[in-house]
Amino acid sequence: MDEGSLSLPPFTGHDEKSQRNYHLALRGNSLNPMIDAATPLLGMVMRLSTMNSQTMPEHLFAQVVTDVQAVEQLLQEQGY
Repeated sequence: MDEGSLSLPPFTGHDEKSQRNYHLALRGNSLNPMIDAATPLLGMVMRLSTMNSQTMPEHLFAQVVTDVQAVEQLLQEQGY
């Protein structure tokens, strides 16, 4: 299975009214490398927008920083 065929698992929030399923291919489905690199972050933002502060994991900030740095590194490697 290649990265382009992977998708995010469905969001299963605590509030049934705000439950949504986001299936975004992780990378490789766009002609624009910047969009490919940012797609996982966009999916994360969509999921976070439905969460309240009580359901936020403690390690969330560190994970977001790590993910943003990974996107930045990927884009730098591609000449952006």
